[in-house]
Amino acid sequence: GTKSVRFPPNIPATGSYKVYARWPAASNRATNVPFTVIHQGTSSTVNENEQTNNNTWVLLGTYTLNAGTGSNVTISNAGTNGYVIADAVRFVPVGASATLNGTTLNINGTSSADGYTLSDDGTTITLILDGVTSTFADSAVSEIVVNPSAGGDTVNLLSNTKPITIIGGGPDTVNIGDSGSVANITGAV
Repeated sequence: GTKSVRFPPNIPATGSYKVYARWPAASNRATNVPFTVIHQGTSSTVNENEQTNNNTWVLLGTYTLNAGTGSNVTISNAGTNGYVIADAVRFVPVGASATLNGTTLNINGTSSADGYTLSDDGTTITLILDGVTSTFADSAVSEIVVNPSAGGDTVNLLSNTKPITIIGGGPDTVNIGDSGSVANITGAV
């Protein structure tokens, strides 16, 4: 085959995105459809079976995409063994996350600049991560690990009773104490 369809989004901000595709499945569809994702000048090809996953969003992968129209997904019928359907593609930004793994609270940022505000009143740990508030029982957490993932992050540690480790991320601003009154540390953390 020599046919292809290209889906070129206009990405609003550089960052990490989950890229999905969907198609109506049927027995005459190809089982080896190449989906090529162009991300930051690199191409990654994922083969999918279009006989399965009827009208379901299928994750092709998570990629760092630049802002603008330089990224895309191309669906081709080259080398396939049946009919190819190019129905839809979507790009979903990956958000920052906070998860409790055992007794370790892991806070992970995105490839964009994130804002973290963490406080602990001895009963409840409150985290505001990119404007989203999460709470965790103080008794369930023995340590906190913050991975900003990119430079330009702001970490506000208002009050805390647990050990905190900040890893990776490049140059970030860390404010310690209420409204930054105790200390402000700027640099690679």
